[in-house]
Amino acid sequence: MIRGLENVSVLTHISMLFLTTIMSIFAFGNPFFLLTISLPYLIFYMIDRSPGNGEVMRFRFNWWKNLPIWKYYCRYFQLKIEKTKHLESTFDSTNSGKLNGSNPITYIFGYHPHGIAALASFGLTNNGCDFDTKFPGIKMSLLTLTNNFQLPFYREYLLLSGLSSVSKKNILKLLENYISVCLVPGGAKESLAIDFSGNKINLVLKNRKGFVKIAITNTKNGRRTALVPIFSFGENELYKVVKAKEGSFLKNLQLWLKNNIGFTIPIFFGRGIWNADFGLMPYREKVTMVFGNPIEINLDNFEESSEETVVNHFHHLYIEELLKIFNENKDKYGYQNKVINFVD
Repeated sequence: MIRGLENVSVLTHISMLFLTTIMSIFAFGNPFFLLTISLPYLIFYMIDRSPGNGEVMRFRFNWWKNLPIWKYYCRYFQLKIEKTKHLESTFDSTNSGKLNGSNPITYIFGYHPHGIAALASFGLTNNGCDFDTKFPGIKMSLLTLTNNFQLPFYREYLLLSGLSSVSKKNILKLLENYISVCLVPGGAKESLAIDFSGNKINLVLKNRKGFVKIAITNTKNGRRTALVPIFSFGENELYKVVKAKEGSFLKNLQLWLKNNIGFTIPIFFGRGIWNADFGLMPYREKVTMVFGNPIEINLDNFEESSEETVVNHFHHLYIEELLKIFNENKDKYGYQNKVINFVD
């Protein structure tokens, strides 16, 4: 019974794009719903800018965050959060609008690796794996592609779950509202870099410095900001990937999609709903998300430094902390023969 509920929770999440598309066709194609659903929703859809203006918390309801389905979702992956250090609260509590002190800190969490769909990261955004308990007083929005919010009804599913746009404008607005963010720096390109043939974990991070620049900008605006790397042991094992050869039609198509549309389609497979051999369900691998120490942006010693120097400095500190939490924990989670490989 429990395993069945776990399967349903994960299947519902990975099928939500398809389910909401069917819902849209049914709602907009049925004259009966024209005045009751279709037109009111279209008006709301056109005027609401919550995905990109830092107002996603308008959709954060405790009843949604605490739905039992999220517990089953996290149980499917045996999802666990491991802290290396206590993080200072931004608010007095997650249910309070009162800030913690006169100059509270906000965080930019970086999630690694991307895997196929960063499925475990979704466990952070609701209360399935007790993020609110582990990090009380920190309100956080998980970031995803802006294109995802152009899809009717799917956008509401994402908003209710605390997701918002990964655009620079939205991130700065969220930080301005003292809402921390979690993003996946490797993005779609990293899903193509998964390599099961050796011991390397390829992370697209060498030239991904935009999140560091945003943290510095927010600090210059007078708000304390810290970078926190997260390494998710097990994320890459949730699916198997068919690696396209360099120069092949499939590889060129994937890169074209990534460069022109913003996402790509790696060829992958997992397990079935009732079998463990083949299907589109992720494997039931244990996933542990290890949170690193916060790297607070302190600009006191950089008055005369160029922006590039400052960005490179904190980007280097971030990479060092990411490598530290990986190397200190890899034996514990079966990664003893693996190394991180930073790629472009």
